[in-house]
Amino acid sequence: YDFKQDQNRQKLPMDRKFFERSVAQFVDSGYDEGEINKYYRVPRALYTTQLQIPTISADSAPKAFGVEKTVAPQKWMVHYKGQIAAPEDGAYRFLGNSDDFVVVAVDGKTVLVAEMPGTPMGVKWFAKEPAPKDYQAAGDWINFRAGEPVDIDIVTGESPGGFYRCKLDIQKRGGEAVPFQLSVSSETPHGTRPWRGIP
Repeated sequence: YDFKQDQNRQKLPMDRKFFERSVAQFVDSGYDEGEINKYYRVPRALYTTQLQIPTISADSAPKAFGVEKTVAPQKWMVHYKGQIAAPEDGAYRFLGNSDDFVVVAVDGKTVLVAEMPGTPMGVKWFAKEPAPKDYQAAGDWINFRAGEPVDIDIVTGESPGGFYRCKLDIQKRGGEAVPFQLSVSSETPHGTRPWRGIP
């Protein structure tokens, strides 16, 4: 979504504060797309199995979606949604570090908001525990049952432009944090069991 233009590609007045508040309203609405339907939605959908993006130029996102000529690399938001299933029973939490933000919801309830200190969106969710080193925020503990599908929403984006990064990990209670993945890659820690995306 490009918050700087409407669905007819007409420019909209949009400063950083209004963009950040608009994203927060979308999150706090329970991810109701009616809240953001007025903004330009890129026609090309992209799918991912993980969010492990090192610091890159913020214009990489418009390029990835094929709209680098029509979407400036700032005040954009990506909304991933689907269903997932845990590899085994247990209590898990998401851990995030992003420039500017990454938000996760399970079954419509926000369980993580990780954001740059200079980008306070004002989402109503707050962290219950301090984040481990190398993370901006630790999410709520959630009990999952192996193979049982749950809805997931992941929101990430960039406010001022410049640079972007996003790291979304998951931790089972008593275990180490590992990348949140729906498939195994060459960088997956040995012994990690990926979560399952539900088609």
